Amino acid sequence: AERGDPFARRGALSVERDVGLHRDPAYVNYKQGFIHYSAGAGGMMFRGRSAKITPDQDGLKRVLEALDRFLKAQDYFSRVVEEHPESVWAADAEWKLVRIRGFLRIYRKIRTNLADRLQEKTESV
Repeated sequence: AERGDPFARRGALSVERDVGLHRDPAYVNYKQGFIHYSAGAGGMMFRGRSAKITPDQDGLKRVLEALDRFLKAQDYFSRVVEEHPESVWAADAEWKLVRIRGFLRIYRKIRTNLADRLQEKTESV
């Protein structure tokens, strides 16, 4: 393979990371959805911090980041389900959409509660 050739044989792991090179659009959308889904769910508990959401700007920022990731994941998984219902990825994408709806409900409530608490703190100062 020529130097710089994006299709040159590489290790399986690096090829999986290059989802844009994959020829199955259902897989590309599923993989992008999974990346955002994992970041939304895992970002709340890992990243070297406590799983506890603190009632401050940092806590609100973490919740907003998770919501953003879940919304992006929802978009990608919806594409799989709607545009590629015959795909092997469609059933799991559909299940992830159910889970995302639950996460969105929970994190929207948390966001509202945190924003209200921060507003009360600001007003009492």
